[in-house]
Formats: sequence, C-alpha cells, structure tokens
Amino acid sequence: MQEYVVKANAGGIERVLV
Repeated sequence: MQEYVVKANAGGIERVLV
C-alpha cells in the first residue's frame, strides 16, 4: 500500500510518496 503527502506550493498541488 502506498501513502502520499499532498502539499500545496507555488506551482500547484504536489503529491509526494512516502
């Protein structure tokens, strides 16, 4: 199972796998 963190930045929305 994959978990990811969604963070907002100047470019838009970025999803980072952790």
